[in-house]
Amino acid sequence: MDKILDNLTDEIMADKAIRKFCKDNNISDEVFVKNITFLYQQKLANDICNACLGKKPCKMDVFEMQSVLEYHHGNISRRYIPCTYLEHVNEDLLEMMFFPETYMDGKLYDTEARREVLVAIGEYLKDPKTNKGLFIHGSFGTGKTFILLKLARQLIKLKLKVVFAYYPDLVRHIKSSITNNKVESIVNKLKETDILILDDIGGENNTAFIRDEVLGPLLQYRMLGNKPTFMTSNYDLNHLRRHFTETRDEVDQIKSDRIIERISYMMKNIELKDKNYRLNV
Repeated sequence: MDKILDNLTDEIMADKAIRKFCKDNNISDEVFVKNITFLYQQKLANDICNACLGKKPCKMDVFEMQSVLEYHHGNISRRYIPCTYLEHVNEDLLEMMFFPETYMDGKLYDTEARREVLVAIGEYLKDPKTNKGLFIHGSFGTGKTFILLKLARQLIKLKLKVVFAYYPDLVRHIKSSITNNKVESIVNKLKETDILILDDIGGENNTAFIRDEVLGPLLQYRMLGNKPTFMTSNYDLNHLRRHFTETRDEVDQIKSDRIIERISYMMKNIELKDKNYRLNV
C-alpha cells in the first residue's frame, strides 16, 4: 500500500503546477494524503490542457473550462475557470447567418446551472461526427446561443463546416426567396453542412410551408445522413409541438408530431435554467 501511495505521489508531484501550488500553500504530507484524490484529478486535468493549449477541441469534462486548485483551512478543492489558453481560430469554416460579424466575443463562464449543458457538449466533442446534437431550451438570456457559438469555434478546429443560423431571420429569408427560386439552394446548404446550428426555434412565424417543405425535409435528410444538428429554443418540446401545430385538425397535429419526433431522435434534450445575463450586464 505504501508503495502504491509513493508512486501516486511521485506522479502527482511530477506536475510543475501542482508542485508550485503545494509550495505556495505549504501543503503538509498529512494534507497532501488527505486530499490526494483532488490532486490526482487536477494532474489529469493539467495533462489534458497541456496537450491542447487552446489549439484543439476541448476535452475537459466541463467544456472550455480549466480546472484550478484552491486551499482553505486544510482542505484542497478544485474549481473551474474560463480556459486561459483559448486563441483566435480561422473562422472561414464557420458561416454565421443573420448575426453581426462581431457577435458575442468574450469568455464562457461556468455556473452550476450551466454544468449539465457544458458537460453534455464535452461528451459530444468526444465523437463530433456521429454523436447526437443538443436541443437546448430555456428562458431568455441564459446563454444558449453563446454556449453553442463557443462549440462552433471548437468544431472548426476539426476542419468541420458549421452553419449557425438565427432561425426566425432564416425563415423570413426563405419566404422572400420563393419568388426568385433560391429556396432550394438555401435548403441544400443547410442539408449538406457538416454541423448545423439553428438558433431560436419557435421564435419564427410558423407556416405550413416552412414546417412541411423546409424544416421537415431538412431534418429528415440530416437524420438519415447522420449529420449532427443543434437547436436552441425558449420552448420545451411540448410547447414547440403546439407551436408547429398550425391548426387543431388531426393532419397538422401529425405533421407537428413528426417534427418533434425527429428532433427527439437527433438531439439530446437539455433545459438550461440560469439567470438572464442580459439583465446583469
